[in-house]
Amino acid sequence: TGNNADTDDDGDGVVDASDAFPLDATETIDTDSDGIGNNADSDDDADGTTDANDDFPLDASEVTDTDSDGIGDNADTDDDGDGVADSTDAFPLDSTETIDTDGDGVGNNTDTDDDGDGVLDTNDAYPLDASGSLADAWAADRWANTVWGAESTVDLSVWDSHAWDAKKWQ
Repeated sequence: TGNNADTDDDGDGVVDASDAFPLDATETIDTDSDGIGNNADSDDDADGTTDANDDFPLDASEVTDTDSDGIGDNADTDDDGDGVADSTDAFPLDSTETIDTDGDGVGNNTDTDDDGDGVLDTNDAYPLDASGSLADAWAADRWANTVWGAESTVDLSVWDSHAWDAKKWQ
């Protein structure tokens, strides 16, 4: 049968009218219309990212899907899938961090001094408030000892991480 009568000249199972390469049995689609069929094209959507590194190889408007939810980061309002919108997330591509109280680039989950006051969070009665620290808590303790009739103030060397919990003395 000649090409005029044959509806699938290359015999690839795609009719010539729907085949971008009607005479090439190895190609049928050219997503980016660059003249190279998708089977041979290393960047099918011509977005500048090779298909091997592109989470959306046929969508030129998307490349990455950080949280693997099927929505590309350009359209996704929570790229890391941590439940905090990118617009309010200090670390929109890190699902383990969302807040950076002191703005030092280290999220509060990993930062040992969240408020940046130089006092480690484990020793800080106010770990999220740089204007208050153990010194304030010690002053409050001395005042409390005076009110309760303690003979003298007690120098605290270890505090529980929460100012409202019981104190531990060494």
